[in-house]
Amino acid sequence: MRRTRPRWENRIREIRQSKQMTQRDLARILGFTESYVSHLESGRAAPTAPTLQKLAAALGVKVDDLFVKSKGAKS
Repeated sequence: MRRTRPRWENRIREIRQSKQMTQRDLARILGFTESYVSHLESGRAAPTAPTLQKLAAALGVKVDDLFVKSKGAKS
């Protein structure tokens, strides 16, 4: 069965790319390794609640936006 709802890892990538950031850029802002950001985006690592908060802050979005597109969102 395929998932039909947006996945957080896809949203992290979409939002990051919409801000013209590389994985390296995001990793530097967060203090994470580029490899960890890659693992988050591919679903090989699951973020903790504090990590989700850091991701949202670094990307300039609400934590909820990491799971679903907000109405009127351009990303």
